[in-house]
Amino acid sequence: FDGIGHHIHHFGRVQHADLHRVHTDVLHHGVDLRPRLGPEGVEVGRAGVGQRHLRDLPAEGAHSQGRAAHGAVRLRLPSLSLPERPDTMNERAPLRENVSPLELLRSASATEVAARIRSRRVSSRAMVDACIAEVERVNPKLNAVVATRFAEARAEADAADQRLATEGPDNLPALHGVPCTIKECFALVGMPQTSGLPARVGFRPTGDAPAVTRLREAGAIPVGVTNVSELCMWMESFNRVYGRTNNPYDVTRIVGGSSGGEGAIVGSGASLFGLGSDVGGSIRMPAFFNGVFGHKPTGGTVPGSGQYPVATG
Repeated sequence: FDGIGHHIHHFGRVQHADLHRVHTDVLHHGVDLRPRLGPEGVEVGRAGVGQRHLRDLPAEGAHSQGRAAHGAVRLRLPSLSLPERPDTMNERAPLRENVSPLELLRSASATEVAARIRSRRVSSRAMVDACIAEVERVNPKLNAVVATRFAEARAEADAADQRLATEGPDNLPALHGVPCTIKECFALVGMPQTSGLPARVGFRPTGDAPAVTRLREAGAIPVGVTNVSELCMWMESFNRVYGRTNNPYDVTRIVGGSSGGEGAIVGSGASLFGLGSDVGGSIRMPAFFNGVFGHKPTGGTVPGSGQYPVATG
């Protein structure tokens, strides 16, 4: 997000990743998946990217060297002249001025909520209360948030509102007063850090992981920690400490892993964004499973220290 986007792994809504708008987001971003014919009969979308049907492509040596042992045919694609990308492709209709905290939680980006907090159109306490209420409503079915710090989050929100009243908006950090969630494998003072391993039950870190510190210095307020696969090793978020996390689209289905708790709670609309970790797809796959945006920055950009187990790559 803005100035800290290169410093954290994150789930969330950079433009808008609300479950209720995933389908319309495709259209808002100008990527029309309905096919149409472009130059030379090539099927393209609105952005001009596409491919010709296989039956229409010329085969090169289809009956000799072009056919491999398994019957594959090497195909020669025609060169395309793609239309220019419209300047308005990533624009969307702005939210109404008078929007409830709950609607903001479900429909706005974290940066948009931060801007509304700074302009006093909504308070940090109201956003944190809305986040907590939604977590309490959906989590019994999802089992995404495995430990909470609601009292601390409310106190931090009150402090954020008081700081705004005292200092004004100009020098506040980018995510001032915005609630979020944190993957349980990250050290967060006072919260468990088992990584789903029974042998670590009862362990509580005494300091925050560097990525958590950066988020909190940017003004974000964690309301709780979210479920993982055991030792962050698997493609589903199940372990013998917390059990299985369920998909917000269909609770009989899984959420991916290992940051599946984050994917589920952000996908449900109960958390604006969250902190995850990813070496081999642990952010990206839960994002796919739960219909939200997930970003893995270049390896080494974000320190892996303060996680258990330590993530590198």
